[in-house]
Amino acid sequence: MLRDIVGKRSDCCDKVKDKTAVSAEKGCENNDAAACIDYAYEKQDVKYYQKACDLSSNLGCLWTGYSYTEGKNGAEHDPKKGFEIFSKLCDSGYDDGCKFVAMGHRDGKGVEKNIDKAVEILSQICQGERFDGCAKLGEIYQDDTYGKKDEAKAYEYYLLAFTKKEHEASGKYVKDKDNAAKACEAKIALGCEYAGSAHYQEKQFAKAAEYFDKGCEQGLVESCLFAGYTYYMPPAASGVEKDLEKAKIYFKKGCDLGSDQCCSTLENIK
Repeated sequence: MLRDIVGKRSDCCDKVKDKTAVSAEKGCENNDAAACIDYAYEKQDVKYYQKACDLSSNLGCLWTGYSYTEGKNGAEHDPKKGFEIFSKLCDSGYDDGCKFVAMGHRDGKGVEKNIDKAVEILSQICQGERFDGCAKLGEIYQDDTYGKKDEAKAYEYYLLAFTKKEHEASGKYVKDKDNAAKACEAKIALGCEYAGSAHYQEKQFAKAAEYFDKGCEQGLVESCLFAGYTYYMPPAASGVEKDLEKAKIYFKKGCDLGSDQCCSTLENIK
């Protein structure tokens, strides 16, 4: 549903100024676009979304386009009309409109299916501050649903989405042990670190150390720190033997990368 994609109404637009003084219905009658959106949601009636749109509310237009695309809120099922509304929003520079244009191309809703065009638009969104364009790209590359399967690309885009705004679903994907291990094999440094963390949490310390070693080699301070401690103070019954020389190598790398903790620990070993 659109609310799951663009967020709750309170996240996207100004609410009616004083709900105790003015109802959503009355506010909409007084040409308050935010009130019209609230009232449309309450009544599930596209005509109030359309009124908000006519009052220059991008969110009102977005909901109007969604209503026609999906045949919701009393609107006729007219994906082409919905796509036209999204296109106008995108042309005006509204990223959420562009995202729905991309999804139209991806799914063939209201326009001829064109995965490459969807990727092009989502890539432009992902280059900005928005995390959701990156997450949608991850979905496209994750499997063969859209004929673009590329697990390394999927991981990179989900990682971007998680980095930009701790997107829960993207975070779950990048932290998954198997996904992270494949990413590590593809030389994605954070994949190595997440794979190491996953194995460490499962008390597979020797395997964790292998992945932390790879992360450290690619310049990740935390990987150097964890690899160092795995050999400096290995957990009981971990299967890892204490090895101060190995520990010093990792702490030295971490220290050279700017980690005060690695530097101080290295001093203590000496």
